[in-house]
Amino acid sequence: MFEPDVVFLDIHMPVMPGLDAARLMGRGRDRARRVHIVFMTALDARAVQAFERGAIDCVLKPFNEARLHETVERLKSRL
Repeated sequence: MFEPDVVFLDIHMPVMPGLDAARLMGRGRDRARRVHIVFMTALDARAVQAFERGAIDCVLKPFNEARLHETVERLKSRL
């Protein structure tokens, strides 16, 4: 079983929506080992839902290198 520290999820995925996948990833994990989730979406209205699910960040598509760097720095500060 994989236990990643960081996961990048698109909110719209073919098999299961990213918001549902994030909810499932949080089950059974203790707080010390929680997964840090960054959502990717083309719809800014979905960003609120992402943060309600505890996202570290929500990156709007299309994104650029500077925006992705900002997210990585935010993740580094949490890890």
